[in-house]
Amino acid sequence: MLVIGESIVDIVIDEATGSEEEHVGGSPANVAIGVARLGRNVTLCTALANDARGHFVAAHLASSGVNIDPNSWTLMKTSTARAVVAADRSATYAFQVEWPQRMFPFSGNERLLHVGSIAATYWPGAQDVLAAVEQSAGHRLICFDPNIRPVLAGAHPQELQQVEAVASMSDVVKLSHEDAGWLYPDREPDGVLDRLLALGARVVVLTRGAAGSRIAPALARGYRRSASPRPGHRGRG
Repeated sequence: MLVIGESIVDIVIDEATGSEEEHVGGSPANVAIGVARLGRNVTLCTALANDARGHFVAAHLASSGVNIDPNSWTLMKTSTARAVVAADRSATYAFQVEWPQRMFPFSGNERLLHVGSIAATYWPGAQDVLAAVEQSAGHRLICFDPNIRPVLAGAHPQELQQVEAVASMSDVVKLSHEDAGWLYPDREPDGVLDRLLALGARVVVLTRGAAGSRIAPALARGYRRSASPRPGHRGRG
């Protein structure tokens, strides 16, 4: 399995106590860790800096058995997400994220590709993620989790266009009800599921927190995927 996406150090600051803790985060990194802990061979293509936080991330990944693509060491400073938790437990966030352009060379042995989160829509590297999906469409299982971060998102039309381009070539699309609400504010959950299935996804999973998840297979809803991958979108604007 190949996972493409960001690794982030989450910095959590408690205003009441003044304490500060750092944790390894990033949705794609967490996917890679989960797969590796299940005993599967997984490589993560990410973006790290040769700094203390980069080595902190690498050690955490390695401890779970994740292989880190050697070309992941591309940044001057490892990406962070700073959360300041107030006395009423509300939080404010500030991201320092970079996702550069790069190529994702495949060994030829990968059977499954997972992409998602910031990396799938954050420029300039998002276009290379899309290229990796296009390269894999039709001969690898592709999973996509958009995991939208509104504070980092670009203009809605361009963000939606990129998400739909990746989704159209993905076998499994998993999104939260928050993702669905941001991407499709005028659609009910069934309408979101139908839209993504119509684009070409084989299965769409919509998570709803304590309300559970909805799983919609394309064939069960009367959709049949085209034999040829759909064309992708190669840029913003």
